[in-house]
Amino acid sequence: MLTAARWAFTSLGAERLEWRAETGNVASRAVALRAGFRLEGEQRSGLLNKGVRRDAWTAALLPSDLGLAGAHPYLPGRRTALPAGPRTPRGDRGAGDRNPGPGCQWRRLGFDV
Repeated sequence: MLTAARWAFTSLGAERLEWRAETGNVASRAVALRAGFRLEGEQRSGLLNKGVRRDAWTAALLPSDLGLAGAHPYLPGRRTALPAGPRTPRGDRGAGDRNPGPGCQWRRLGFDV
């Protein structure tokens, strides 16, 4: 995989290679990570497999990840926490909204739900 990536960057002028695999395909993920791809996240409904939409892991490889120069400079963004959204009173959620319990996934991630 690294040989193909180097060829894409040097001969074809590619500036970014993207990898996607169905969420849970740990073997494919391990190969991509060993090749230097950096995991970027999970896409809901990111792949179509045999007529069924599936969630997908996504990762990318840049020329700089392999010590190569790209055609354009790359300036990484600063990694900062997301700003807090507007707060609303608990009773101002609407009749159809439910109140998630203390074990809610979003609460564990630090969001006020």
